[in-house]
Amino acid sequence: MVSLFANYVESRGDYLIYSSVSDIGNIRKLNEDDFFVDKEHEKLFIVADGMGGHKAGDVASRMAINIVKNHYYEKVNEDMTLKEIETELLKGIDLANKSIISASDKFEHLQNMGTTINLVFISDNKILFINVGDSRSYVIVHNELRQMTVDHSLVEELLKTGKINEEEAYNHPQRNIITSCLGAKLDYKVDIYYLDAEDKMKILLCTDGLSNLLMKDEINEIIKNNEIEQAVQLLVNSAKENGGFDNITLILIDLQEKRF
Repeated sequence: MVSLFANYVESRGDYLIYSSVSDIGNIRKLNEDDFFVDKEHEKLFIVADGMGGHKAGDVASRMAINIVKNHYYEKVNEDMTLKEIETELLKGIDLANKSIISASDKFEHLQNMGTTINLVFISDNKILFINVGDSRSYVIVHNELRQMTVDHSLVEELLKTGKINEEEAYNHPQRNIITSCLGAKLDYKVDIYYLDAEDKMKILLCTDGLSNLLMKDEINEIIKNNEIEQAVQLLVNSAKENGGFDNITLILIDLQEKRF
């Protein structure tokens, strides 16, 4: 896996602008993150954060991305409803989960590998979010940032039960422990969300290498006050200035007026 791969302002089409980056960070010797952008149709966007360190987390994230995108290209067409597309994306995720488990069981050097997956599918007027793990999707509307997905993590469970507050969650020593991922078991938690698309809405997908090191207000300020390519660079730089303890991967999408 390349330690740093970035494509700033990959598209300036009539419908949307997007920019993406994956950075190894300051500490890790391996980039276990991966991401995908559907450059042909500009509809599907995915980030994945592999786990396992020397146990091949990079293999798990790459497998998840490749299996889901290949299933998407094989099964999804423009005549399908968004609900039908959702069904196929979920099938692709389930196929990825089973394939990662199978590879982990078969090869000793791949044992216990796993990955998060967080994807966004943008239709004509709706946005579909699907999430497994603690990679996140945010939306920014009228300069206000909102977290769309809910982390599948120990810290999120502690927040739900009121045992810690948001500030404690941000600094919690166990914030990297997740409760659902691809590759751990056949039964996993997956969340699905829908949102109406709006003119000038921005969408951010990111791994926890960003969200664990920048507060929501910090993320919002950077995106609000910068063009998309500068915002992506500044988000990565800020996470690295705050420690850069993990790989940092993000996709930032800016919806344009002509589509909606």
